Amino acid sequence: MGREIIVIQGYSRLFKSNLSKSSIIPRFLDLSTSEVEYIQSRRLSRLNKFMKVKKIKSHFKRIDPVIYKVILKMKLEVLVQSKSSSGHFSKLCKEIIGQQLGSKSARAIVKRFDKLFTSKKISPENVLTLSDKDLRNVGMSWSKASYIKDLSEKVKSKKVKLNNLHKLGDEQVIEELSKVKGIGPWTGEMFLIFTLGREDIFSHGDYGLKRAVQKLYGFKDTPNEKQINKIVKKWSPYKSYGSLALWRSIDI
Repeated sequence: MGREIIVIQGYSRLFKSNLSKSSIIPRFLDLSTSEVEYIQSRRLSRLNKFMKVKKIKSHFKRIDPVIYKVILKMKLEVLVQSKSSSGHFSKLCKEIIGQQLGSKSARAIVKRFDKLFTSKKISPENVLTLSDKDLRNVGMSWSKASYIKDLSEKVKSKKVKLNNLHKLGDEQVIEELSKVKGIGPWTGEMFLIFTLGREDIFSHGDYGLKRAVQKLYGFKDTPNEKQINKIVKKWSPYKSYGSLALWRSIDI
């Protein structure tokens, strides 16, 4: 126990110090080689994220002061680029549940959906053991229940392949997912941002983004795709972060 406390204190002390690749591990900690390597890898990861956030902020400061002001008021997190397909099915189920719902309502239904699987994994096989009524009873619509069943059947039969999505381009991912009933560009784009961690995605079909653009950029009416694209095309290659800022701006 004492050893664990010393190591944890060492991590804390190191993370509070300046982020420098050349920083030295304090000798008094007397850490093993593996512990030193672990601390160094954690610090390097944190340094890389810090530098990435700084780069993203500099990009928006240079090309769009309007959205940059929003970014300064939020905690900007680097999107995690998933290379494992282990959670893709579960996340797609939850993306379907969240279609055309506010975040609060979607979270409540997702929480009840999760409770259907307290003793088992959310998998195509386990979803298919549930009736449409079981799914409906957690609060989703009959149509969404049918979409989740269709997703389950197509993943199980390998008509839709989730294991290589991280290797595909953005349009290819949306094309693959669109084989499922009820999944269109919006769901595909949300999956690209929040599951695959793609950094250059903007969803023109998202009403919240349209409303945020209207509010921030002073449009009298809801802007059309051409008007919005004139603003967001310059955000590339970080459109996803601009999207996150737009969603955040609604709550500011």
